[in-house]
Amino acid sequence: MLAGVLLKMGTYGFVRVLLPDTPEGMTVFAPYLAAFAVVGVIYGSLACLALARPAPRATSSG
Repeated sequence: MLAGVLLKMGTYGFVRVLLPDTPEGMTVFAPYLAAFAVVGVIYGSLACLALARPAPRATSSG
């Protein structure tokens, strides 16, 4: 969990530092960053859903 928090803080710092220096570049990469954010949210929610559902139990038929 700590690694996830640090990764998000690093990304925030990276964007925060580069935004004033290269506003034209950020307008080019903004759709890509948004797409990565949406994929990350969906991936995280599916991972949590997989952990929340109990695994199907194997039944013996014999």
